Amino acid sequence: MSTSLQNLPFELWRSITERKGIQATFAPVFTRYIGVENQSKYDSVLKTILVKAQEDSTHTIYFDGQIPMDADFDFINSIKNELASMEVSQIASQDITLFEDAELNHQFLISLEYITNLAIRQENFLNNSVRNNFICKMLLYAYLHIFSLSYQDRDYLTNKCIYYGSISRHDIYFLLLLNRFGFDVIYINPLKDDENFAQVDSDQISTVHKNTQILPIQSWTERAKNGQIIEENRSITLDIETQIEEQLFTNSGIYRPWQFRNGTTSPIFFNSTLIDVEQNWNAPAKVRNGFRTVEKTVYVPHFFFEIEGEYNPIDKYARLVNICSSSDNTLVLTSNGDELITHEINDSDKYQLMFCQLSNGSFDIEEIMKLPFYRYAPYNDETEKFLLNKINETIADTRLFKQPLTVSKEEILNFALLILQLDKRVIRLIDSFDFTGFIPKIVFFLEGETQLSKNTCYVLAYLGKIGFDIIIFSPAGLSDLNSYINAEYFNTIRLDVINYEQSFQAIQRKQKKQNFFSKLFN
Repeated sequence: MSTSLQNLPFELWRSITERKGIQATFAPVFTRYIGVENQSKYDSVLKTILVKAQEDSTHTIYFDGQIPMDADFDFINSIKNELASMEVSQIASQDITLFEDAELNHQFLISLEYITNLAIRQENFLNNSVRNNFICKMLLYAYLHIFSLSYQDRDYLTNKCIYYGSISRHDIYFLLLLNRFGFDVIYINPLKDDENFAQVDSDQISTVHKNTQILPIQSWTERAKNGQIIEENRSITLDIETQIEEQLFTNSGIYRPWQFRNGTTSPIFFNSTLIDVEQNWNAPAKVRNGFRTVEKTVYVPHFFFEIEGEYNPIDKYARLVNICSSSDNTLVLTSNGDELITHEINDSDKYQLMFCQLSNGSFDIEEIMKLPFYRYAPYNDETEKFLLNKINETIADTRLFKQPLTVSKEEILNFALLILQLDKRVIRLIDSFDFTGFIPKIVFFLEGETQLSKNTCYVLAYLGKIGFDIIIFSPAGLSDLNSYINAEYFNTIRLDVINYEQSFQAIQRKQKKQNFFSKLFN
């Protein structure tokens, strides 16, 4: 799991021995930090990184939106003349000397050869002259920016390159060259990942640390002016404990409680049968088929089932209802679900929420937290961010609803307000959800001809995005769920008999009677 951007300045400049810890080997990192973890601290984090880079100028280079290139024509012409007679695909074996240290120079040429051949495969250079101009640019970048750095203590400290902002394709190649050369490479963009990375870094050398919040890029210098330097003192014991936990709990299949507290979930719809429900309903996420973790994201297999009608005989149906409604962390409702919302939407709240909306329809969650009617402040910060980011995720999924929320600004606002007014019982289920453990559940038993309201369907779709197990028992077959949510997001099954008069209390009495006879004759 990669270090968060906020912790980066306190990890990146440590010695190789300290960073290696109890692991057998060490490799320099190439991490792309996309989006923002905490908007209020972002400028201060960038200022702290900038100051660290400036203080370690013998080992660190940094770029703000571009890599400067002075036109050194003597250097350029000299390189071009040499390249004209070289086999550039085997440039590591050519007579090029940038560094006096032979071992260091060879390592650089191997890195240059890698990105040269990578670019030849991917860029479709018009001719050899264009290709050689690219190689010349890489060499000039190296001459201008890394030639004068210190390499004498490279077994103890890594050299580093930090790039902030938008980036060109050629500059991405240079970052790849540096990482192959032994540099730690950090790319930071608070708005979005650059699509060129997926095309240029086809060998996936870099990893992505992605957050759901965003900010305008601005310039690194401007953001640093608005920030304060963050100081941190850490004990040796804490460092050892952190290293042991990372080694033990990363990609091991073993998870400590609340390991992903500052992460998120990605629900995996469990397209299944009622037998699967009976066998897996009470199983924790980590033992369900399809479960996995990637960085800070937990992929949670979950049920979303609409069950129309009843089994004949009724005993089998009563048993199924009992299994689903009697488990821990379960909210059972027999109404149309309007009680999931504690307050009615009013125009004043909607007007205030409008000023938190971004141009793409999503919301600035930091601004939502400042609203006078905001009710989730007493909960843990991670819970708040998780709840609010899931609003944006649900809005962004244009396939989820029969009519996407994005077709109407009014619908987006109404949906967001619904989630901001959730009943405390639902919020507590979310707050107590340890993503690898037992999954929170909501079970509806729709008595008589009860139908789910539109608002309830919207809330259920949101809870599905979190990873809730959701079961809707509709003996009359009239839930109306498919009027609002696309069928690919839930299972529907119709059982033997439709019953327009059934009640949850009657089913409970049936199950109690079964339990009595079971105990009597066993």
